[in-house]
Parts: sequence; structure tokens; C-alpha cells
Amino acid sequence: MQLLTGSGTVRGILRAIVALARRHGAEYHPGCWIQELEGGLSLHCDAAIADGAGVQVLRLPDCLLVPLDGIAWRPGLDRPQRLENPAGLTALHHEMLDLHSELFASAGHLQRTAEQSPGWRLGGVPAIAGAVAALRRGELPSFPTVMDALLATRAVAWTGPAGSRQSVLAPIIDCANHSPDAGHFTPHPDALAATMTRRLPDDECRVAYGRNKDALDLALRYGFFDEQASVAHSCPLELDLPGLGRVEVLGERYR
Repeated sequence: MQLLTGSGTVRGILRAIVALARRHGAEYHPGCWIQELEGGLSLHCDAAIADGAGVQVLRLPDCLLVPLDGIAWRPGLDRPQRLENPAGLTALHHEMLDLHSELFASAGHLQRTAEQSPGWRLGGVPAIAGAVAALRRGELPSFPTVMDALLATRAVAWTGPAGSRQSVLAPIIDCANHSPDAGHFTPHPDALAATMTRRLPDDECRVAYGRNKDALDLALRYGFFDEQASVAHSCPLELDLPGLGRVEVLGERYR
């Protein structure tokens, strides 16, 4: 896989991640590459896509999906360090987490998250956090550390063989940016794949981060505003109407 980065350090870490994933069964389309632009990483593929057909860009066996629930991170903007690990992390999981910690520190992702993540910065502005919480009936993302906020932008929801749904880090797939209709995650019983359904002008591989998320959900968790989000979320209101009494409008999601 070609790695187009301006930093030799970042390129070396990405090369190690790709090599480790391949040794454990990852499959990549031969036309794939990763590109770094202004500190951000993106996934690209020059695959030909026929109308109505999807192309598998990457496939990761479940041994490469790193569980994130239960990990406690040391606060700060230096190289991320884990204070607590959940039971069940394998040696491969530890190695992948160490490599990604080096990547996030070397590429400046932690600093950028601290400066630009709306979900993280809400915690420092109680008045705005309270107003947004009222729109969401208290359902706001909560991030104990900047690392948690960063990982939330890269995590994928995965249902394991036992049927439990968990948040996982999917190496390389996590470089794919968002588009509501250009691609999607394809779960298999023992693997997770990224599938392109539409070729973009710059050959970038984008996937939908969640078809039940509205523009505010995406902004709070991922830090961007999607005008094409297919879900709308009504604001809860409570009104006292003369002759009718108290009326409550619930906050609901609509497609």
C-alpha cells in the first residue's frame, strides 16, 4: 500500500501498522493508498466501480479490531498512555494501540482535537453545554480525556460473535472520511470491511459514519457539519397555551 505523507516519522508508523495488519490477515485492494494532508489522513482507491456495484477496499479479520470500551487514558497532550486496560486485550491489540498512540502524537492529532473538537470543548463552556444538552435531552458525548475524544472520531461500532456491541479501532479503515452515500462498513461474522459504492473525483474512499446521525450528532462527535445528513432531530419544547394548557413537544429523530 502506498503511503503519501510529508513526515518520515508518520510514514514509518503507518508502514508498521499496515505490515502488522497484513501479517494477521488484512486484505487491501491493490489500488489503495493513504494520504496525509495538513495533518489529516485519508484513504484512497483507484478501483473501477460499476453502477449499482460495490468494491471492497479493505477487509480486517476480527482479531485486528481493537476493543476500546474500558480503556482509561492518562490526561494530557503528550504521547497517549493507558492507565487501565479491559480484560481480553490480546498482545496484537496492545501492539496496535501502541502504534496508534505514536501515530496520533507524531501527526499532531491530539493537539488538533484539543483545539478543534466541538464535543471536547463543550466540557469547558458549561452554558453552551447546558443549552446543547437541552436540545438533546441530556444525550451529549462525554470524553474524560482528549484521547477519548480523538478515538471517538475513529471508532467503529462492531457486534462481536457473542452478540455484544462494542466500540473498536479498525486499523487503516479508520482513515476513511465521511460521506452519506459514497461507501459503507460491511460487517461479516468474523471480519469488518469497507466498501466503496461510488467513485469520488479524487479517488477518496469515504463511508457513512452513521445513517441515524443528524448534523448536530456528527458535529459534536466528529467536528464537521454535514448538510446532506438524512436525519433531522426536532428540538424539545414546553409551551403553556391559553385554553389548552401545557403542551410538550418531544425531541425525536426523523428521516
